[in-house]
Amino acid sequence: MLIAFFICLTVISWDFSPEIKGETIQFENSLQKPGFDFSLNFIWPTNASKIVTNQFGAYRKTHFHEGIDISTNKRTGYDVYAVRSGYVSRIRVSPNGYGKQLTLKHIDGTSASFSHLKKFSERVERYVHQQQIKIGGYEIDVNPDSGLLFYNQGDIVAYTGESGVGPPHLHFEVYDRNMNPVNPLLIESYKFEEYTPPIIGRLLVKPLSISSRVDGVRKSKRFSTKKKPNSEYIVHQPIHISGDIGMEVFTEDVPDAERRLTGIYELQLFLDDTLIYDAKYDSLQSYGAKEIALHYDYPLMRSEGAKFQKLYVQDGNRLSLYQSRTTLNGIIHTEKMTPGEHEFKIVSKDLAGNFATLTGTLISNHIPEIRNAQY
Repeated sequence: MLIAFFICLTVISWDFSPEIKGETIQFENSLQKPGFDFSLNFIWPTNASKIVTNQFGAYRKTHFHEGIDISTNKRTGYDVYAVRSGYVSRIRVSPNGYGKQLTLKHIDGTSASFSHLKKFSERVERYVHQQQIKIGGYEIDVNPDSGLLFYNQGDIVAYTGESGVGPPHLHFEVYDRNMNPVNPLLIESYKFEEYTPPIIGRLLVKPLSISSRVDGVRKSKRFSTKKKPNSEYIVHQPIHISGDIGMEVFTEDVPDAERRLTGIYELQLFLDDTLIYDAKYDSLQSYGAKEIALHYDYPLMRSEGAKFQKLYVQDGNRLSLYQSRTTLNGIIHTEKMTPGEHEFKIVSKDLAGNFATLTGTLISNHIPEIRNAQY
């Protein structure tokens, strides 16, 4: 009987053409259609809850958070579902990191992964056990044949747990056809309403060149914000600037009364009502999650734990968050401004459409031009 089982697996892996509702499935080449269709029919990945405790793009010491964390009510053992029909493309088992992790490649070329699992479905458990016996160890990282472990949408593929690092929860990621992580909460079937706007804590203004100054000195300066009604914040004192200047802000989303959290989705900077910077947490490149130090003020984070997001794009920053690295790079050049007062506005938005604003006044001073005396 065991021999028959292995023969069956071998045959399936060689000739795979599953049918759903009479239609033969064709797996798309992952390089044919870049991008992601957020209108695709996804189902929620678990019956544990719909409470998101950590959002896409959140800060980690070495990377952006590439998915969302879903509460499992401090318990383990809830169902984990195939969010779309597809096959198991990767299985990882480790005592560290994501613990037990399973990735499904969907019939349209997109993928989803589930981490910190307690255990896999019975078929996957058998396969994992075989692989562990084969290598004589616990840790594995394998890519099963595409015909071996197919699941229809809604099938149970695993159970929530607390393997790896962290308390019980489900870490859930979604990828486009090129395995770039995308924001799961942009998927239309996952959208939900929450009514708590982000907060804006502090502002940092930084000279970006040797000749630049903030309030007359060549070093960064922080400014406190004061909250007004309707999530409006203000910096009361005017800020004198000269040269090339960058602004940074501490802002974060907060959960509502029902613990729902969508996370900071978009950051904008306006100068005299003109948009000069725009970043959106739609997706990251597969390599981009590790480049978090280019988006946050990393030295400040390392020394003080202060999470200031840059509202400017410097050379070498390849992250896909920015709507334009040239026309909307956020760097303020005072030589291109008229001397005197200019108004700035920072807008911090969450995925539910709630937003907060921070406004203040910049006073532009041109750097004196030094010329050799003519005799």
